[in-house]
Parts: sequence; structure tokens; C-alpha cells
Amino acid sequence: MADAVILIPGFFGFGRFGVLPGVTLEYFAGVRNELVRAEPSLAGRIVVHEPPPTGSIDERVASLHEAVRSVMEGRALRHNLPLRADRIHLVGHSAGGVDARLYANSGFSWSGGPRDEERSVALEAIGQVVTVSSPLSGTPIARNALFDRDLFLFGVYLMSILGMGKLRTPAGVLLAVASAVRKAPRGNAFESLLRLVATLDDQSVAQLGDFFSDLVNDRQLMNDLQVASLTARTAGLRPTDHPRLSSYVSVSPPPRWGLRFVLESVLYRLAYDATADGVVSGGLPQGAVLGGRVIERLRDPQPNDGVVPVASQTLDGNAAAIVEADHLDVVGHFEDGSGIAHDDVCASIGKCSGDKSGNLLIARILVAKDQLERLRNDH
Repeated sequence: MADAVILIPGFFGFGRFGVLPGVTLEYFAGVRNELVRAEPSLAGRIVVHEPPPTGSIDERVASLHEAVRSVMEGRALRHNLPLRADRIHLVGHSAGGVDARLYANSGFSWSGGPRDEERSVALEAIGQVVTVSSPLSGTPIARNALFDRDLFLFGVYLMSILGMGKLRTPAGVLLAVASAVRKAPRGNAFESLLRLVATLDDQSVAQLGDFFSDLVNDRQLMNDLQVASLTARTAGLRPTDHPRLSSYVSVSPPPRWGLRFVLESVLYRLAYDATADGVVSGGLPQGAVLGGRVIERLRDPQPNDGVVPVASQTLDGNAAAIVEADHLDVVGHFEDGSGIAHDDVCASIGKCSGDKSGNLLIARILVAKDQLERLRNDH
């Protein structure tokens, strides 16, 4: 039986900008290599899906269905080589985990979705379903950011690029300017700013400009990920969840002021506080601990990872593992981009664990021995 892994990005939903061998910007930077390093049999068997970046949950799940069908039939996904597999494992970060959970749930349906045999055949091909830092019960930041969504998207978008090491020092100045004018640049202005600060070629900058225009024009996902909306949409689905679903939880320190990375710390504070300002049903998760201060972090008043409350990151309070990291750390979006150690917002506020192994790429969570055994032995 031929296996494949589909990586599903979250809110921004991109796979890669730029063309190899030139400078590229990748959502799952380094993840594929880390997975293959831990499990060589996965070489050439990992693809990255690109859902509508901020489209509705229905649109994202529908696009995932098409991605699964493409892999089953041996057709190439965008920015990926052709791959055919009989069994497909879904690994979703952030909103990508919501997509994976709902797609693999036999009780969930979406507008225009398949019925009967086509749906059952696709479900039978699903092996493991893994969610990482996913707002399975929604997140308050989806509501609290609505007051200024363009600016919020612009700030977090730049922070993601900054975290991948693709922005020069003036990036912080741009964040300050955007905050001062309270309006995110668009079109040619956005591309001009990227050319000023990004270590990317013109083609990549143009792709990023088009992508950001799509972001600010189609933001239904922020409505769908509000706690009340997603809770209502998924009511009654727990009994039909995929039997091999695992959820990984990330939790980061509350913000505090520091002298390093001041502007980035401001954005982190805004995101953390917007996530903490709301109620999500469910208690604190239990599971294996990765990182020296996880237990301390779980005792914080409203523990979250800067985007998603920890209580929303599992369906039943059982986590495959809990890692000390912010929402973007787990996919390698930090300054050195290596996925081994980092020096970003979490480090700059001085409250992360000194144990660098606690701040991990998504791959370093997934390659834990139990997960590899599940991938190898799942039939």
C-alpha cells in the first residue's frame, strides 16, 4: 500500500512563493526535510495543499477533497510533483487542522460536496488525521480582530515572513507605519513595500502582492472561526470523528515588555490579548509535555499560543503532546528558520524555556516515536 502525507496550511493557506533554485518563501519551511530525515520512507511522499487562504470552511474543505482525489488518482497538486497513493495521512496546522478534522468526519457535509460512494471511497483512503495548534472550537481572535482586519492581516502576514528570515530590519518600521495610519497597503503600494524589505525576487514579490489582495478581499474564514459560529457548525459531529485523529497543542508565555524586538512584541501582545479575551468551552488538555515550562504556561489565566486558546486545540481534552511554542513557532516561522532553536517573539519576551527542544517545528512534533509507529503500522 502506497502512503502519502498531505500538509495543510492554516489561515494564510499558501504553499510556496518564488521559483527554485531561487529564493523561496514556504509555509512549511523545512518540514518536509525533517519528516524525511526521521522517516526515510516518506521521501517523495509528502505534498503541500494550498486551500483558499481566507475562504470559508466549506471552500477549504472542498479544496481538500479535490487534493485528496488528486493524490488518489496520481495528479499533481500546485507546486508539487505528481504523486499517487492508496492511503493518505492529513496533517493540518491551525485552520488546516479544522479542515482535516471536518473533511475526515463522516457526519460532516459541505455545500456542493460529494455524496454516497465518492465520499465513502475518499474517507476509506484516509489514514491518520493530525491537527496542530488548531482552533477546533473556534478562537476569540477571529471576532476580536474584526475591528481592523486588514491591518491585522497585514501585521501577522509580515510577521510570518519576518519569522522565516525573509525580511530585512526595516520590517519593524513598516509595522509601525501600518499601525500609525491604521490602514494596510494594497496593490502597488504593498509590492513596493515588499521590494524595500524582503529578500525576494520580483516574481515572488508579485505573487505575494496578488496573494495579499486575495486575503483582504475574501475573509469569510474569520467569520467561520469565531467560537459561536464554529461551535454551532460542528455541533453533534463528535461521534463521527475519524477514529485515528490526534491533536497537538501549543502554548506560549503571556506577553511582557522588553527591549528587543519591541514592535514585534507589540503585535504579539495584541494577538495574545485578543485570543485571551473570550470564552471557549472545554478544560485544559492533558498529554505528553514537550518543553520545560508547559505546566507553568497551562496555569496562566487564559493560556493560548497567541492565536488559539489551548482549550480549543483538542476535541476531548486529550492531546498527543503539548509543546511550549507560539502559533507560528510550530511551523518553523522564527528568525533562524532552522526549526532547531529560535530567537523571535517568544524568546524576546524572556519567558520561553531554556530547553530549545521545547520550541519545535511541526515536524519535530510529528516525528515523535508514537506517531511514526502509527504511520508505519496504520492499516
